[in-house]
Amino acid sequence: SVGDSAAEIEEARSYISHAGYKVFEGEISERVGYRRASDRGYSVLEVSIKSLKEKVEPIAKNIADQISKLQNEG
Repeated sequence: SVGDSAAEIEEARSYISHAGYKVFEGEISERVGYRRASDRGYSVLEVSIKSLKEKVEPIAKNIADQISKLQNEG
């Protein structure tokens, strides 16, 4: 997770990209709700705060779509 700083987000994206990983649109910012979900053994998609869940759903979909695409190529 990253903070809300545009510079910090860009630095993280650049680092991940230069390391050879695919970088998806969106980011999961540090939020108490996400940490609490994690502390309870839940994923960020299982957070109890609707607005936080809505922010991560498109990211999760992009990841799932990429996995499906890679499976179909193999």
